[in-house]
Amino acid sequence: LLTAVLAYQAQDADRQHREAAEAALRDYTELAADQWLNEFQSALIYGITGVWGGLNALLEHPDQLTPDRIDSLLSDTTLCFCLSADQIRAKLYFETAGQKLISSAVLLDRDYDAFWAHLSEPRFARLSGQWSGAWFLVSEGEDPSVFSVLAEMDEHNRPIRGVAYQLEPIAVGLMARSIYEKRPLLFGNSPKAHPNDALFDVALSSPGGREIYSTQEGGAPPSFAAERRLDPVAGAFLMSVSLKPTALDLLIPGGMPRPRLPFLLVLLGVIGAALVAALIVLRRESELMKLRSDFVASVSHELRTPLAQIRMFTETLLLGRVRSDVERRRALEIIDQEARRLAALVENVLTFGRGAERRMRVSPQPTSFADEVRQIADSFSELRRAQSADVRLELQEDIVVPVDRDALRQIMVNLVDNALKYGPAGQRVTIGTALFDDAARVWVDDEGPGVPESERERVFESFQRLSRDLEKSVTGSGIGLSVVRELVRMHGGRTWIEDAPGGGARVVAEFPGAYVRGAEAARDWAVA
Repeated sequence: LLTAVLAYQAQDADRQHREAAEAALRDYTELAADQWLNEFQSALIYGITGVWGGLNALLEHPDQLTPDRIDSLLSDTTLCFCLSADQIRAKLYFETAGQKLISSAVLLDRDYDAFWAHLSEPRFARLSGQWSGAWFLVSEGEDPSVFSVLAEMDEHNRPIRGVAYQLEPIAVGLMARSIYEKRPLLFGNSPKAHPNDALFDVALSSPGGREIYSTQEGGAPPSFAAERRLDPVAGAFLMSVSLKPTALDLLIPGGMPRPRLPFLLVLLGVIGAALVAALIVLRRESELMKLRSDFVASVSHELRTPLAQIRMFTETLLLGRVRSDVERRRALEIIDQEARRLAALVENVLTFGRGAERRMRVSPQPTSFADEVRQIADSFSELRRAQSADVRLELQEDIVVPVDRDALRQIMVNLVDNALKYGPAGQRVTIGTALFDDAARVWVDDEGPGVPESERERVFESFQRLSRDLEKSVTGSGIGLSVVRELVRMHGGRTWIEDAPGGGARVVAEFPGAYVRGAEAARDWAVA
């Protein structure tokens, strides 16, 4: 909970930081747009006042004006040094009385009519004395053009006469570019000022939205942008300023704060996963503690029973309470049987401990599989007699397999002991061997209730026993099959449980590298 609260507070602080940075960037963009608007609009309106020098010559003898004279008296660079004759279609002198018009080039009828129509509209900015200026666009469609007009006004603020330039629309774009390239839109001449091309992209469009000039190169829409529209006396052009992504690091100390939400989510996920893992480990540790406790109790019980038997029959012999040689022999057989049982249990515990510490080693040697299994089966004579069990051998006699004999004995002791322990009294236990390709298998069948298919892997885990066996109080340490699997694994083999042909369970151990006697020369075997 504390981690979640801290993460929320960090996320909230990050959000506020980003909002403050974004607000500052929006303000910078709006400020740059206002600056560009003011400078560009001023340049448009007052730029035509550069004709003052040639205006007097035009007005002294208007009756002597010719197109060539007008062209020579009105400079190509009057409006802006960035312009040339390529961007100027015509230079004009006009008088509204009688619609007198002298032009350095022929105007299209459409342009002629539009020129006079715009002059009748009261959209002029007062410049000096009786003189006013205006800009207007002719046609948004095909072949548009722009007029820049300087007119002498009467007392009713209506044009009397004046001069004008008919321009290509790009001329307005070139004037916009000259301001963009020369005058910083932020911080003026301050040392903090950066070139505009490092901070902003700009675009200029006609009043109807047709692009005239742009520094933008496509890509994703800008995150911070501002639009302005020029005054109608300046042509009502639409202009926009957008912040470049590279400007963020220049305007915000340390750059734009990066969102921490993904990091916080990952952190919360890691903490959550660690917490879940810790809970799983604690739960597993608790389960292991219980399993170890059950294991200790089971082993104690397993040890107590044979020890009690050994002690009882030993005292009987020592006190001379046997009544015949048959009873004496039976007592000694029981002592021997329980001693073997104790030895097997102790060996299991030691083997399990060495396996857990990775200290267990085996030394496989070529061995007659049937002979070794038969010998081991014979050692169970007393145990099977006590259980009234019938042990049947189904052995393939000619198998040679590389095994560690002590390990094989321990494997067989565990498998047969399980079969006798979990099967009914008087059952038949079958021990079999066979060769499958180059692997030798040994199996033990019982006639017990079998092992459910869903539980057949789990019973090979340490300390695992079937719940039905716990309910029936069947004794067992829970490590026998775990030891079997580990010993077989160290030989490179595998173990599994399947249904026995006559009912009950069949536990199978498979050892690789087997061959039929005489089919292959004996070899030296070693396992690291």
